[in-house]
Amino acid sequence: VLDLVRTRIPTRGASTVQMDLSEVIPEGEEPAEGEPGQPGQEAQEDVDPDQNPNTEEIHLSADEHRASTLPNLGTGPAGPSELRIITLDPGHGGSETGALGQAGSLEKNLVLSVARKFRNKLETGLGVRVILTRDGDSELTLDERAAIANTNRSSLFVSIHADASPRRRARGSSVYFLSYASTGENQPAPAGGDLDFILWDMAQASHLSQSSQLAEILQEELQSITGGETVNRGIKQNTFRVLRGATMPAVLVELGFISNPDEEKLLSSADYQDRLADALYRGVRRYKDLFENQVPPARGSRRSQP
Repeated sequence: VLDLVRTRIPTRGASTVQMDLSEVIPEGEEPAEGEPGQPGQEAQEDVDPDQNPNTEEIHLSADEHRASTLPNLGTGPAGPSELRIITLDPGHGGSETGALGQAGSLEKNLVLSVARKFRNKLETGLGVRVILTRDGDSELTLDERAAIANTNRSSLFVSIHADASPRRRARGSSVYFLSYASTGENQPAPAGGDLDFILWDMAQASHLSQSSQLAEILQEELQSITGGETVNRGIKQNTFRVLRGATMPAVLVELGFISNPDEEKLLSSADYQDRLADALYRGVRRYKDLFENQVPPARGSRRSQP
């Protein structure tokens, strides 16, 4: 991890945000006596930028200077102390139908049904508040989906999809978390990237460790339903924009291949959807135990629990 501090950021617009870089200390170095950051020394307040060379002024235009522009980077790598709010994102919706199965099943309908079942299990079993980015056939942009989770200060963000492939025999579930290196079709980086987009990148980057752990746990539970011991597509990384905007641990779940006729039939079954929702619920419960109690639940007993 590289922490880069620029000596000057170009000014844009009228409003001003001040950043005091005087307490940035290289890793492994102790502050000299009397310097900012020394234990027991009072923090310096109301710093005059003309007197402190480490203070920079960043000018943001009016449309950028909004409450939601600057993400909260306060959650540390140890994860949330308590899971209270979870946002579920049924993919697609409206004119965005998603993948189409050979029997006519639409991805947008299947994932919404699973998301509703998943929500009910979370609310009943864990007593958490669950928000659906859409609870009907509405159309949302990728940024709007993440914004719903951010606005509601969610502890987790789970985007739910069904996969498709030109290979009809492709099957099984997989779970993604964010990557900045891969080159998927959802590559989001805008040309010349501006300040607020960089900050959103930093917000999700601070949660990548938790996101990868959540992805691993969910895939373990899903695999018991979708592949058993014969198929394990594992966890993967991609630059999905819907994940990149989230300021909490975030994953994208592919429940199975709607392009596989056999799996499409399963995904369309209410009973199979309920089993998938059960697997996702068990995964979130294990994650909740891991970060609230700091003790991972016994893996050998997870499937026997209600």
